[in-house]
Amino acid sequence: MFAREGTVTAGNASGINDGGAAIVLARESAARNLGLPGLVTLEAVATAAMEPELMGYAPALALGKLFKQTGTVPPQPLGPVCPHGCERRPGW
Repeated sequence: MFAREGTVTAGNASGINDGGAAIVLARESAARNLGLPGLVTLEAVATAAMEPELMGYAPALALGKLFKQTGTVPPQPLGPVCPHGCERRPGW
């Protein structure tokens, strides 16, 4: 798979975003029946999509939808959560 004389460069090395994750999403009653603790409650969901040229900006649209659904105000700064286009938007 890997060449003995191969090299690792910025172009072929894993980025800090490479990795894996898993989540178990269950009704409260199902978790209780399995003896699992309820750690969080899912309050709202929103999705958004944009043209590929604007990659990275769709989360700002989805967040705006969530703030409207839940009647909440976004925390500042949002950079760590949404680095592209998440400056405070009109209507948030």
